[in-house]
Amino acid sequence: MEFTLTYSGPLEPTGNSRPDKRAIKQRVREHFHPQLKRLLEIHPWMVDRTQYVDGSITSGDETLVRYVDGNPFAGLVHPNTGTLAELDITMLLPYTGRSYTPDRGDVDNRIKTLFDALQRPQKKGELPDNWNSPYGPDPLLCLLDNDNRITTYTVRPDRLLSPNSNIDTHLTIRVVMKKAELSYRAMWWGS
Repeated sequence: MEFTLTYSGPLEPTGNSRPDKRAIKQRVREHFHPQLKRLLEIHPWMVDRTQYVDGSITSGDETLVRYVDGNPFAGLVHPNTGTLAELDITMLLPYTGRSYTPDRGDVDNRIKTLFDALQRPQKKGELPDNWNSPYGPDPLLCLLDNDNRITTYTVRPDRLLSPNSNIDTHLTIRVVMKKAELSYRAMWWGS
């Protein structure tokens, strides 16, 4: 299964010394939710499987919903689906002269922020303080249950050519979901 996600906006590096790193990652994570929700609605491979991510199945080996600090999250690339992901990322960045815009962080640290934002939070400490899901009982959809489901990735940085653009980063992420293992648990996801 293949599809494309996009993002336009700030993508700051979130090193250990940055106090707002959880909020930055959560903002990017929330950006992808509507795209993943739309994927569930229209992709033939996903349409018959929405009960595993919409909260109607709440326990057992089939559910993809995990709760972090009382908030539901669902990663589509998940051990229960037996799937892994390959990512092909085009990262468009503004240039000044012959170099990337200063003080915006280097590419590898931006990718670390992106990978953290593509996965569901693993524990309470990865969410912003006092964060509550704006989706009520429905899970916030994430591409990955955990970023260890990424098997291959490529990153191509290039110039953002939009004149007078205030966009910090524009990403096009081509996702290839592949079956990793055949198990009874994963068989309900088909091939």
